[in-house]
Amino acid sequence: MAYKTITKELITEFLNSNPDEAFTVDELKIYLEKHNSNANITTIYRILDKLYEDNCLIKFLDEDKKRYTYKYVPRESDCFKHMHLKCSGCGRIIHLDCEHSKQFVEHIYMEHGFTIKCDNAVLYGICEECKKKEKEKL
Repeated sequence: MAYKTITKELITEFLNSNPDEAFTVDELKIYLEKHNSNANITTIYRILDKLYEDNCLIKFLDEDKKRYTYKYVPRESDCFKHMHLKCSGCGRIIHLDCEHSKQFVEHIYMEHGFTIKCDNAVLYGICEECKKKEKEKL
């Protein structure tokens, strides 16, 4: 039987209060520190790994392949069934849940015999907001 700890409860609270936001371990650690948790980084990773195994989180490897960004996935979500876009500027995760992406995944399978694992499939680029900010700087 799993037991509850203050750290697990705070992480659950963090996930529920930010359901649509992607986050890093560093951001989660700051949240825990603000709530007087002295959890070490190993404990945080262990809890996140367990949540990932339980299909409650999706993790995206950053472009530099040095760290993960996590996204909470409520049980009723279809997040594991579609790909995602990640902005290299702000880190925002965008759901790519449209007919065109489904056709792309199907095409890859039918024409190339390759199954895309949508639970952590991510395409990197720049979102509209970051493009606008870049133009404003010029």
